[in-house]
Amino acid sequence: MSRRSVVVRRTRRRARLDSWALVLEALAIPYRIHRPDGAFRHHSLVVEQRDAERARAALDGTDREENEHTEVATETIPDHGPSSAPFIVAVVLLVIYWLSGPSGSPARPELFIRGSADTERILAGEWWRILTALSLHADVSHLLGNLLAGALFLGFTARWLGGGLASALAVASGAAGNFATALYYGSDHLSVGASTAIFGTLGILAGLQFIRRGKAGSFHSRRRRWFRAWPVLAACLALFSMLGVSGERVDVVGHAAGLCAGLLIGILTPFLPRLGAWQDRSLGIGAALLMAVAWLLALGGI
Repeated sequence: MSRRSVVVRRTRRRARLDSWALVLEALAIPYRIHRPDGAFRHHSLVVEQRDAERARAALDGTDREENEHTEVATETIPDHGPSSAPFIVAVVLLVIYWLSGPSGSPARPELFIRGSADTERILAGEWWRILTALSLHADVSHLLGNLLAGALFLGFTARWLGGGLASALAVASGAAGNFATALYYGSDHLSVGASTAIFGTLGILAGLQFIRRGKAGSFHSRRRRWFRAWPVLAACLALFSMLGVSGERVDVVGHAAGLCAGLLIGILTPFLPRLGAWQDRSLGIGAALLMAVAWLLALGGI
């Protein structure tokens, strides 16, 4: 190497200097490493002056990439710990199924008559059906499938947001999905089941993850992060295509409406102020009370 040489990097970490050297080797840029004697002294990466600009540009790009990966690795998802919300929801659904029986059962047919998502009656003003229908199930397999998926999706959401807020948003996404479905069909459509809320919860998770991946980082790296956030939505749609569009008597429109409602809710939720523990519990209790009021209206108790 000639006398006209330039120091392009200097560090006390030898491993760091070696990684820079690998970048220059890959680009066939001649370099020299100066390692002084003694600990805690700077090591230098030296190139010829004619290669200095190209070497700095390559190393700057490598540094930016490593900084972005560090941001992703160090950024943590809020963890509220295990929640009882999935268990409570499961108990409520089991009790209601025990009271109502399957669809067409002589046990309590009025629960299906008065609580199902009948599009004509919803649009005629019986708004409570968009809530009561979420707690009714056609048969045992329908119930068990929703319990399993609900425990998974709601459990993840509750760890991220808190059990009360997660439950309230799941109910909101399910209710919004049922209302959107009623608007789509207009008439001659009847549905029951918690699956609209369950796919809404999946949408909430996808929306939260999309915003988390896109918001973090510096201004320049954030544009790349937004680009990298889109696969989250693709994964959500892939999971929906596996679980939400096949099977007997599957309401694809209802599932898709719940997913879209949940996705919108999930995208907006990170911009809300953080809630305290008592506020989170209050939201969960409020969601339960709203469901109880809906059933009282359905059964003529109010």
